[in-house]
Amino acid sequence: MSKTILLALACAGLVALASVSASAVVVYDTFTRPDGPALGTTEDALHVPWVKGAAADPNNMKISRNRLYLGGDDLVPGGAYLGGGYGVVDFDMSFSFQAAQGLYSNWYAFVLYRGAEATAGTEDYGAFNLEILGNGVIYLYTSATGHLAGVGTGIDFFAAPHTFRVKATGQQHDLWIDGLPIYSVTTPYMGGGGTITLGHRHLNCYYDSLSIEGEVIPEPATITCLAAGIAALVGRRRRR
Repeated sequence: MSKTILLALACAGLVALASVSASAVVVYDTFTRPDGPALGTTEDALHVPWVKGAAADPNNMKISRNRLYLGGDDLVPGGAYLGGGYGVVDFDMSFSFQAAQGLYSNWYAFVLYRGAEATAGTEDYGAFNLEILGNGVIYLYTSATGHLAGVGTGIDFFAAPHTFRVKATGQQHDLWIDGLPIYSVTTPYMGGGGTITLGHRHLNCYYDSLSIEGEVIPEPATITCLAAGIAALVGRRRRR
């Protein structure tokens, strides 16, 4: 088999791996690994790496008692995002969240989606943020329009972990906490595909039991590789 055909097949295999069907679990992680600052990879077959985003002290992002802990004394936004070219547009995601008492307990944690990873010293993280405030208020925030939805839940996020479910389908964004609907928002600002970040701004917190169902967007290098392989095959066929 020629090198060109092998190249095309290899690239096609990478795209097939990245383009998981919307009905399959793309990513899951229970953070069941040794305590420490090494975040590792997700537990699913793709083993998507966790990457530490902007923070004054990256050691404040760590695995602690089988949960992802974000906290410490830093005064800039920070978080851990799914790297390796991983990205989604439409998805159904669930995770466990608990706030932790610390030096800063009245700000917020956030889950970023359809946007880029966090940038140091800014609050503009990308397309959409789910903001979880220490006082039990929840916001859906976009970098284009500001806050789209806000509601007081009456939930004490410090007392115990709570299960969040975020679903984004086209222009529709829905949130449930412990199975109860919190908001349902339709917006013409859909946003592009992007990585998912679990983060915090001053509010110390724990994330756990992450599960994401959706369609993975292949990273640009993978698409370029596939295109090059196909173009080479076509050129070879024409010469013959």
